[in-house]
Amino acid sequence: MSIENLKKHMGQLANTGVRVAVVFRKLPNDENSCLIVETERLPDAMHDYIIQTLNSKEARETNDFYEVLNRRTFPDGTNCLTSLHQRGFLRKEPVTNITMLPMPNQPVPLALINATIDKKLDGYKANEAANKLAAEDTRTAAEKQAAAEELAAKMQDPAAGAKALISRADALEDEADALREQAYAMAPELKPGRGRPPTPEEEKEAILEERKQKRRERDQRKAAEAKVDKAEKFINDKVARKIARDEARANSTAD
Repeated sequence: MSIENLKKHMGQLANTGVRVAVVFRKLPNDENSCLIVETERLPDAMHDYIIQTLNSKEARETNDFYEVLNRRTFPDGTNCLTSLHQRGFLRKEPVTNITMLPMPNQPVPLALINATIDKKLDGYKANEAANKLAAEDTRTAAEKQAAAEELAAKMQDPAAGAKALISRADALEDEADALREQAYAMAPELKPGRGRPPTPEEEKEAILEERKQKRRERDQRKAAEAKVDKAEKFINDKVARKIARDEARANSTAD
């Protein structure tokens, strides 16, 4: 398609598809917002003149449509930019909600055009990659927090990372038990053993004892971990105090 048919400042709202003319591609104090005019809302005379201006050579040669409108007047003699503002046709809109339509069937995000003009393309690409990654991440907020804490612990201390994994496993085990009981309450027929001979008392006792044993082992493991942490803290504090005493003694000798 020839450059004569380029509609450089014509676009549409991404969320509704309404056609717009982008007057300010970004605001001086807010680069995440722009000013647009919904061309379909304009009176016929204003609409026809705006469309004519959008298609003009003057508009194709500038990156900012407001510069053209500020130099032109509507058929009634009023300044185009001033008249649009005073009559309430200029509206603020997020840049991310604008899709430009410079050529048929070739939509381009306004954010990409702004980044290209402003030479901030690397930042735009990084932001788009981050948004895509965030959209694909289906983890809950709690799971993301747990993963972040786990990673931080691994980076600082392998043993701490292992402890974080154990704690996470314990939490997941408790959550699984709770969800299982909730499911059985909603659909009792799914609970194992329903409709079959009851479990012998000895087997029930064995199952209960096994569960108690697991809890005891978990409690003992946590107690041992707490003891290790306490011992490490005691040693670190003792070393710190000795270092402080040695430094004080050295300073005293030097004096």
